[in-house]
Amino acid sequence: MKIVMDSDVLIKLTKASVKELATSNFEIHIPPEVEKEAVNEGKNRGYPDALVIDENIKTGKLKVSKTTRLETTEKLISNLNLLGGEADSIRLFKQGNYEALASDDSRFIDLIDGLGIPYITPSVLLIYLWKIKAISKKETREFLDKIKEFINPEEYLASVEELAKE
Repeated sequence: MKIVMDSDVLIKLTKASVKELATSNFEIHIPPEVEKEAVNEGKNRGYPDALVIDENIKTGKLKVSKTTRLETTEKLISNLNLLGGEADSIRLFKQGNYEALASDDSRFIDLIDGLGIPYITPSVLLIYLWKIKAISKKETREFLDKIKEFINPEEYLASVEELAKE
């Protein structure tokens, strides 16, 4: 699956040590503004996850993909008052053959859902990996527990319930 990640989900997955699992199973692209937010600004603030993300970019586990400013997309971004990584994530998604946009920002998710853009959250990403048998049920629960403190409690509970169904 080829996905675009915004800064929010990228940083959360990195902090919870789940990003390596994601980069091993998905083709992950980030726009330049997400790199700026997650790496450059993160390094300036002394966040260790910024170094991990930067290393993943250097080794090709994360791909920084340039964005193009198209008039229709720019009007949409302007009308939605989007800036930075969120705006650039929409630009990248709209210009490529991506299957989903990954985020964990509820306001942003509401916007992209309203635009008909398929999205994936960190917990859904883990459930998906379990359903395609990339990880076991036990591993899924362990990874969910690692990201629990970073994600919406309702998302966490819904994912745990999904695991319990099977």
